[in-house]
Amino acid sequence: MKRAATGIAIVLFAATAFAADVIDELLKIPLPPIPFEVQPLTPPPDDAPFDALVDFWAWKRQFDLTPTAVVRERLVDVIERQPDALRYVVDLFPPTDSICSRVKQAVATQEEGYREESDAWLVQQCQSERGRLIALALATTEDETGIVFDTELRALAKHWSDAEPVLRRLARSPQNGVRASAIALLYEHAPGDDLRRELQSIAIDAGLAYSAREHAIETLARAKWDGRDEWLISLMREPAAAFALPQFLGARPEWIPIMRAFLQSSDRATHSAAANALARFSRADAVAPLVPWIGDPEWADDASNARGRVMENAGELGLTDAIPGLVARLPNADIIDRYVIINALGNFHDLRVHAALRKELEGVFSPSVVAALLSSGGWTLQERAQSLSAGIKFPSAQFFLGQLMRLPANADDEVARIVLAHVHELQSIQPALANELLAKILPWDVPSVNAFLFEHIEDGTANAQTIAAALQRRDSLREHYHANVRRLVAKDGTVRGIGVVLAAQQRLLSALDADALRAMLASARITRDRFPVDLVVRAFGVNAALDRAAEAYLVAEDSREARAIVRQRHEGELLILGEGSRRCTDWEAALLDRFHRSDAEEVFALWLCDQTNPSPVEIFVKSDGALVNGTMRSARELAELRDFLATTIDELGAIGEINSGVPEYEYVHLTRSSGRRVVMSMAASDSTFGEMMRRMTELVPQELTEPAVR
Repeated sequence: MKRAATGIAIVLFAATAFAADVIDELLKIPLPPIPFEVQPLTPPPDDAPFDALVDFWAWKRQFDLTPTAVVRERLVDVIERQPDALRYVVDLFPPTDSICSRVKQAVATQEEGYREESDAWLVQQCQSERGRLIALALATTEDETGIVFDTELRALAKHWSDAEPVLRRLARSPQNGVRASAIALLYEHAPGDDLRRELQSIAIDAGLAYSAREHAIETLARAKWDGRDEWLISLMREPAAAFALPQFLGARPEWIPIMRAFLQSSDRATHSAAANALARFSRADAVAPLVPWIGDPEWADDASNARGRVMENAGELGLTDAIPGLVARLPNADIIDRYVIINALGNFHDLRVHAALRKELEGVFSPSVVAALLSSGGWTLQERAQSLSAGIKFPSAQFFLGQLMRLPANADDEVARIVLAHVHELQSIQPALANELLAKILPWDVPSVNAFLFEHIEDGTANAQTIAAALQRRDSLREHYHANVRRLVAKDGTVRGIGVVLAAQQRLLSALDADALRAMLASARITRDRFPVDLVVRAFGVNAALDRAAEAYLVAEDSREARAIVRQRHEGELLILGEGSRRCTDWEAALLDRFHRSDAEEVFALWLCDQTNPSPVEIFVKSDGALVNGTMRSARELAELRDFLATTIDELGAIGEINSGVPEYEYVHLTRSSGRRVVMSMAASDSTFGEMMRRMTELVPQELTEPAVR
């Protein structure tokens, strides 16, 4: 059958109507990943349970949040209630005399490895420990390179009346780094001409360690004082300025013209300082003058991977003058430069780049070279199409190119047309191979593939993968191919059911024939559409095929009401309902087998779905409430856990982007008559998950999770 819309004749099935099992096959397709949107992190309210507050503030500090005064006061009780968590929240405490005393008592009872952070807080914050802080500050020292260990000195500087005499004493220290640190802290507190002149003297003293000189330069560069900019320019010849000055100047684009002028200096230190400063900008006017550095590492002294940033920025900015230098350096580059150069070359659509990258492929196979050739347009249409064929050996450039080409971001309509033509050629002689090849481009949202989807759905020759591909980009198809979608809705039977979901016209649910309703429920399972459960229940009893579709939809819908209906239809069977992780399939099957063979009547289990993690948390409970494994401290604890899981966890459903490559946890709750699973992406794990983990591990230590079996 010829199809004008694509110009390609493809027949997947000989029949003109859908194959009888295509909807059943659609029901077997795994649900697509749940899109996960990072939600703003919201701290628990002031009146939240104490454990929830501790869990959140102990593990979410990296998000730079600040608790309210009420929460700070409540968290203080962690000293007595959860002393092991003290080190994670102690820096949130107000350092009152009472709190300092309580922390000190707790620290005295803690083992080494648990008390260091809390003891450091005591020393740095509490008036009662000021003597210890002064002693530690006076003992400030430096290593053989001049690096100063001045944490306590800086902490003391916040208490100026105690700090000033210590700083003035250390300002005369024979250790130059310590002396520079003390003078810098004095100057930051009270800038003055005498202190500034001392720092300037340190900055230009060639006999001192670079770290001391850099500290002086950084301190003076941050301050505002008359003549600062002129003095900084005068330092261009100072080797110690090669790191300190670029940090300061690299945040001030108004200095770019000045630094460009200094690049012409015959003095190497001046030239290098200007180059390192300019390298901190991702702007063409700053990077372009540095292009010679790419081909010649000796062109300037590299203070902190500045040359690597130049290569990276030259590629991102599309500076074609950089191509000869990048190409010349590639064969002899070290492993770090090689990676940077290859990625930079991937930004240029240039024959010189293609030739250099292809030459690299003659040596050791490199996925980064394959990717750079693709992004730079260095692979031909035929090569890209051929890479999607079956039978390509791993590892090889063609194999890795094929992996990249399968990504929707690399979709290309011309390549798709070539692949579709090849599918047509294979269909009559190797239909399985044809469908395997077709599956690789079905996710591509390009005109030729989209035309293919509509034509084969409309004439009833689409397979389940083709239907699923259309459903998974429903929004795009409805926006750009609305006429095609309307044409499907105007049909009858299976085509109409698929079209209703593509059109998102759920209001037509009650006006569909059995075939259309079956197709609509199977399609809505893929798109995760929500229909009133009572309307879905009415589909039962018409025929077995419609029953299968309605039940599969309810299983995917996963509401409490839907689960009750499914369990009622399978009375006497132990069904584990809820979306799961494909990584956890074997563990779950083994758990179910051990449960059937154990004396337990109930199981609560949690596992990070990763074979390298051998320690799931599993609680097997007998009918009398005793634990088969672990030691129960009270019946109340189990009751509290059961109530928490039933009210907080069981109704969550899948959390985060599941089956997408991100590590996942799976929680399973089994009784002799029912089962429930909840899967959670590690990326989406929150304080609720942390509370579940805490409660479960308290009941059963992980080393005691193996139950006795019959």
